[in-house]
Amino acid sequence: MGFVTGSNNLPGTLAKDATNFHDNQSMDTQNQGVYSKIVTTSGEDLVLSGSNLPGKGFIVVSAGSTVITPAGGGDPLTASNLTAKAQYDISVSRVSGSGTVNILY
Repeated sequence: MGFVTGSNNLPGTLAKDATNFHDNQSMDTQNQGVYSKIVTTSGEDLVLSGSNLPGKGFIVVSAGSTVITPAGGGDPLTASNLTAKAQYDISVSRVSGSGTVNILY
């Protein structure tokens, strides 16, 4: 039938049965995550342009002297003022400085 219930599911919920999935079939794309790509920048001045504009969010791995510029304008964010390893859903147009940042797309 394509769906199974099991002890790992909450009562009344359904889980996708992938036992009959074949290479030439595609999985349900409606259930993909919000982000499909991560780009890590460290110790560089990265201006997001072209296919990399803008990042949908970011995670500060280590702050260093990193400055993050929001894509919609406004004041740049100093990474040391943010919580490390927290996800921020702010579009990014530029990341510069000595820290490490994961940009989410």
